[in-house]
Amino acid sequence: MNNIRYYRLDKKISKYMLAKQTGLTYKTISNAEDCCTDVKISTLRRIADALGVGVEDLVEDME
Repeated sequence: MNNIRYYRLDKKISKYMLAKQTGLTYKTISNAEDCCTDVKISTLRRIADALGVGVEDLVEDME
């Protein structure tokens, strides 16, 4: 999920701030970025909404 990190940094949002905006834990955000666990679609939707992007933007390969 490096796309999460890309969009988060592009918007100058910390992991803590993204967690607060989504209602998710810091660990969930960190795990999603680091691909430590499978991420639920509902979690991706919350992250995408907070970042102002579509879920497809978070899961597509970035060149």
